[in-house]
Amino acid sequence: MYRSVWKNYHKSVCSVELYSKQGIRFHRATGFRYRGYIISDLSGEDLKRAEKILIQFFSEKVSGPVALFELKSRDLNKMIAGEIPNEYSGLKFIAMPKGDTYSVPPLISGSIPHPATGSPVAIICFSRRMDRPCLKTGIVSSRIMEGGNAYVHIEASFEPGNAGSPVIDGSTGNLVGVVSDCLSAQLREYKVLRRIIDENIRTLDALNGNSVCEGIDIFQALKANHYLIRNLTRDIHLCSHRNFGFALPFARIAECFNDIECCRQIRLQEDNHSPE
Repeated sequence: MYRSVWKNYHKSVCSVELYSKQGIRFHRATGFRYRGYIISDLSGEDLKRAEKILIQFFSEKVSGPVALFELKSRDLNKMIAGEIPNEYSGLKFIAMPKGDTYSVPPLISGSIPHPATGSPVAIICFSRRMDRPCLKTGIVSSRIMEGGNAYVHIEASFEPGNAGSPVIDGSTGNLVGVVSDCLSAQLREYKVLRRIIDENIRTLDALNGNSVCEGIDIFQALKANHYLIRNLTRDIHLCSHRNFGFALPFARIAECFNDIECCRQIRLQEDNHSPE
């Protein structure tokens, strides 16, 4: 069953890479095509920092991407039709970029609001270390409520870069959820530590030149150490693995999609009736 899931849907899944002004890739997430949109889990903070976004779809039969879209951050923000926010990021509905999308089939949605506990699931995803999509398998182990949303607890291998991956029912081949990092304890701890380090760097930056000993600016040296600590904590976080993860059920995604399409139809009607 997993072989057919991979064969049918790996071409629908994409890598979403964010690059800084210096051309350095600082974040990667997974996304997928659903009807006329790309759904991915991206934070507003990362999108503000990004100068360029690269979206790539692959096929196992082709060495390079079958579809590639390079967008400026400001252009991608205009293409976001809606989102399901959470504490750290949010599932974004990004209008499918214009271009050759014939080779990118949309995923098929399921009719089950919540996959049953014990159901086998497949996750097609990218990671920080792999430039090609891969297939992971697991089971639905429980369901929880957080921030007004229901989440599915999945027993499977997860790592940074998997957020935004589609969760597919192993028996029916239907889309039943999307992986989200918002409930990850590792992410929460990393975000808290990152805020503390950034605050310390800002404090030390304001004290530059106030304490010099034998030609060495003590606060400048401390700031350099904090930058090193920040990079180390980021590397540790990006190399982290865990044996469970959380996904937002498709029912919530379908609800948001219907709201987006309803608003789009209203705008089209207003545009058609507006005087020239």
